[in-house]
Amino acid sequence: MAWLDLTQDATGWSLVDTGRMNEIVQDMSHPATQYPSLISFVGNDNRMLALRSLFPQNNVLRRSSAGVIRLHLSITTAHTEYPIWFAESRLQGLPVVGECPKPPGKDGKTKSLLEASRSRIQAGASSAPARMRVIVVLTKPTAVYETDPVEVLQAVRSVTDPDHVSLSVVDLRGRHRLSGPALFAPLQRLVQDCLTTMGPALTETEFRPDHVFDTLYRDLCASAWRTVGDPDGSGHCDFIRSYFAEQFRRLSPVHSSRAIRQDELIRFGRRWSALTLPTACVFCLRRWAEHQTSCRHGICDPCVTMFGQRARGVEYHRHLAQCPLCQGSLQLTVRQLPPTKRPVVLALDGGGIRGMVTLGLLRALEQRLAGAITLPEIPDLTAGTSVGNMVTNSPRAGSVIGTDQVYNNTSAAEACRRFPDLAQCIFQPAYSLCRIWPWLGCVLNLVRDGAYDSGALERTLQQVCQQGRRVFDVMPPLAAGRRLAIVASRISDGRPVVFPNYRGVRHGSVDLAYQRIVPHGESQNPLLRKAFFRSKHLPGIGVLQDGGVRANNPHGIAQEECRIIWPSAQAHDLLVSVGTGYVPPAEEATDPAQHGCSSLQDKAPFRLWRAYNSSPCMDGVEAFKEGLNHVPHPLRTRIFRLDHALADLPRLDDVTRVAELAKEPYTVPDELVRVVLATCFFFELDEGPTRVPGQYVCRGSVLCARREPRRILERVLVEFPGAELQTGRGEHLGRSDDDDGCMVCGYYRKKVRFHVASLDEEISIMLKGSSGQQPIGGFPATVRQFLHHQQADAVFGRSDHQSDQWPPQRMCYCPRGVKRVRFVEPSPSRKKRRA
Repeated sequence: MAWLDLTQDATGWSLVDTGRMNEIVQDMSHPATQYPSLISFVGNDNRMLALRSLFPQNNVLRRSSAGVIRLHLSITTAHTEYPIWFAESRLQGLPVVGECPKPPGKDGKTKSLLEASRSRIQAGASSAPARMRVIVVLTKPTAVYETDPVEVLQAVRSVTDPDHVSLSVVDLRGRHRLSGPALFAPLQRLVQDCLTTMGPALTETEFRPDHVFDTLYRDLCASAWRTVGDPDGSGHCDFIRSYFAEQFRRLSPVHSSRAIRQDELIRFGRRWSALTLPTACVFCLRRWAEHQTSCRHGICDPCVTMFGQRARGVEYHRHLAQCPLCQGSLQLTVRQLPPTKRPVVLALDGGGIRGMVTLGLLRALEQRLAGAITLPEIPDLTAGTSVGNMVTNSPRAGSVIGTDQVYNNTSAAEACRRFPDLAQCIFQPAYSLCRIWPWLGCVLNLVRDGAYDSGALERTLQQVCQQGRRVFDVMPPLAAGRRLAIVASRISDGRPVVFPNYRGVRHGSVDLAYQRIVPHGESQNPLLRKAFFRSKHLPGIGVLQDGGVRANNPHGIAQEECRIIWPSAQAHDLLVSVGTGYVPPAEEATDPAQHGCSSLQDKAPFRLWRAYNSSPCMDGVEAFKEGLNHVPHPLRTRIFRLDHALADLPRLDDVTRVAELAKEPYTVPDELVRVVLATCFFFELDEGPTRVPGQYVCRGSVLCARREPRRILERVLVEFPGAELQTGRGEHLGRSDDDDGCMVCGYYRKKVRFHVASLDEEISIMLKGSSGQQPIGGFPATVRQFLHHQQADAVFGRSDHQSDQWPPQRMCYCPRGVKRVRFVEPSPSRKKRRA
């Protein structure tokens, strides 16, 4: 525990560093991205009582090695972004009771401490003055002073620190009869306030922009010039440095960094408007391009937030009416995941004509929602196994359904109506003679590596995907931001290959169980319909085949893709895996082959074929069960499997069974309907938590992340009779329909207020009715996580250049300047009775 110690030898005194700080850094969960604060406690007997009260989880009384200063890591903050280190040491020469020590400040020690606390913050060759915060705590009621120490300390502060509050006095002498936690409660509140105000104090410090450039950016610029053949590059770096300083001088309260960026893009676009980059955002040049504009300029989500306007009628949708670079007209509305919410994922099995079962289940879910929300609006990510070619060239259905939903905004009911015609067009035999002589078809299928006409398949898929559309391409109106992952596989080793219509924030790990195709140009950005064909060579990628031979159920891939797209979410709010039908297993009976291979069917080739067809690679049910074994138990309540029992499974190409499958009575569980509705809502803090004795008071708003929030609320009242909001601990937050929104434009906002014992306490906000309860999106979580996700602590600015004003502003969608009227339903008039 000892950190610093003093030793004496013949040469004098030496300050010894024991390496304790390095040990603490290793104990932190992610030290490269954590920003610790150091609090030093210097005192006598009451020092340990104060430490036990402020840090009850730490064993500060444990015997440790001797040392002048001992260093600890607060256990409760060790895994947060802002951990707390606290050092403690003992004062010497404590006077006995009844003596008259000099009051603090008279002996010069306090004044010298304040003067010594003046330090400097360095940024390159420039620095700025900064003060250490000093808190003097008075606890001994028996100490007798010549003069009041509080008055003396205030006088010292007025002389040494007239402009900055770096000295505070906490007088606890009148609380000495209280218990430890109650005695030091004022000190705990003051320490918490000091920690929260340290960041804003640093941002008030001004550094010279040329020194900031030399410290942060010069080496990066020099390495960039070296990659293009300039070994020195100092002249280029000096030019960029001077331009950086010039732009810094333009900053003012009325001329923000966003406005400067927009002016520079307009000036740059006059000459380079035709510039397009294959992977990077052309507007910031530092992040992956997540979306494509109609003028072929890739843009990332932070730049969408920076240059876009709030879309009318729905939260976290940004509308771009004009390209910031070329000034061309756009009609791009990008759907974004709220930072305090987690994604909703839809994973679709492959199965040829059995895709009718998938659509039947999705239609049943859509019908239960009664038009409150359509199928394309539910998921943030859709993953499906691609149609393609096995030996029989039997197309899979998962990605065709997902593509139709994401790109064409097709409802499940409309997809069910179109699917029979789609199946009839796809499953056309390549030769008409095959219908007369089936044995001839088998021979030709082996020669041609397929049983169906690829031309018919191509023409059919062009109707779904639109001719010329690529995997990463311009999205239709209202569809940008919906993620789609198409799963294929390699013919060399069967490894799954994922074609995403996005790139993701976090790069995929090299040890992924599948290959991600991130397009670096048109050669690696294939036409969308080519991702569904039989075994086919794609330039720059290789020869691919149907993903169903290796990952017929892509729910495991979908979970990993969530972590790549939204790394801060860490999990999902809801994952729905949809199957293509199954035959219920018979009762466990004796295996007829357990006493040996008694027939030809039990020989090795047939055994291997049966084992392969029943393996998780091919059987979606088995894949789901196996994947669920690797999911922690708390997350399993957020995963649902939709499937339908059949008497027998039709062949993947038996189009005569499509009508029969369409007439099956499909149902979905009530609990899934309630979870879908609950995850449409999410919570955000409206202000920082307020400390009260023994707990924190938190105030925030419950908002809706989907379109038509009023229709969703109507359905909530049906599925959750008497719906109200409450915390997991049972604290009532009010009825869900008694909200603070606007009935004119449909804006939904429910103000709530609840209590937590600690900022790191895990809580939930639930929708509760007589039929049950479900947490809304983003829960369970801690208040500290909400503060972090909402960037309440972004004291050095936000990556999207939005205002760091706290609390955030809340407004409805009504045009400004229009008087909003809250309509009240008139009371029914009394009916007249007939005589």
